[in-house]
Amino acid sequence: MVLKDAAVPGHSLNVSPVLLRFFVGQGRVETACRFIPAALRRSRVCSEQERSGNMYTYPELLNIIAELRSEHGCPWDRAQTHESMIPCLKDECQEVIDAIIQKDDENLCEELGDVLLQVLFHAQIAKEEGRFTMENVVDMLAEKMVRRHPHVFGNEEYGSSEQNQKRWEEIKQAEKEMKKRRRNGEI
Repeated sequence: MVLKDAAVPGHSLNVSPVLLRFFVGQGRVETACRFIPAALRRSRVCSEQERSGNMYTYPELLNIIAELRSEHGCPWDRAQTHESMIPCLKDECQEVIDAIIQKDDENLCEELGDVLLQVLFHAQIAKEEGRFTMENVVDMLAEKMVRRHPHVFGNEEYGSSEQNQKRWEEIKQAEKEMKKRRRNGEI
């Protein structure tokens, strides 16, 4: 199937009719529609500056991860568990460290994406199991950052980064105690 790309006059895009028929044949028109715009964006011939407005979005990335784990997705991705992904997570974190040490920004960008993939993948597995979602991960992280930075989001004031670090550790310890009390049914 050849689609005309309106953003680049005279330019067309070959979209796999097999892929589109597969999704449509499965009654998954919405999925097919999600992939067409992304493919169109990739087809544009433009400068790096122009391309920046045509990148994949966070919601599209979440859809891609969900699709990989769906019944129509990748068998390897579907078979993964939190436990089976531990070696991957360790490897990707080490590759980020290596890129930082080598001061290789291009590789660092790629490897940070791979670590993000691990986070999204684990959140997707948890969502499928009814345990938590990526939205829960984001919410818990945001709450923690606000709670642990009362000098930024509250009215506490510190004179040094050492004082900031000390207060961070105090707050972190209080959080651990609260979790322990919750697990023990004390609150």
